[in-house]
Amino acid sequence: MSDKINAALAAEQADAEATTTQEAELLPTATLDELEQVDLGTVAAYDISPVMMELFGLRQPLYFQFLGRQLRAAYRANTRGTIMEKDGTTSNELTPLQQKWNDEHWLLQYDLMFGKGYALGRMGRDELAEDAE
Repeated sequence: MSDKINAALAAEQADAEATTTQEAELLPTATLDELEQVDLGTVAAYDISPVMMELFGLRQPLYFQFLGRQLRAAYRANTRGTIMEKDGTTSNELTPLQQKWNDEHWLLQYDLMFGKGYALGRMGRDELAEDAE
């Protein structure tokens, strides 16, 4: 069984390396002087990927779309009980709206990491949801 897993992992890694090489050849470069500066405000490190994907107009997975909506609607960061409000101020208590977003985020993360993958079907990943059962 481990030989099958190792072979699958090796094939996946080779495919990823080939894709990365192809993408690197197609990736345009720019100097810092050529880039437009964009004020992103405060963004938590764990939310930077969806922010950057949105900034560059990339198609985002549904989970990243959820995080982007959360950043726009509820708060910019929520770390260890400190909430960074959309206007840049901080607080230690969630508003009812922020609490709703926080609860939804927690449930979604739990389902994706430990649950039965209920959310995967809604994210277009039915094949992974079946494996989670």
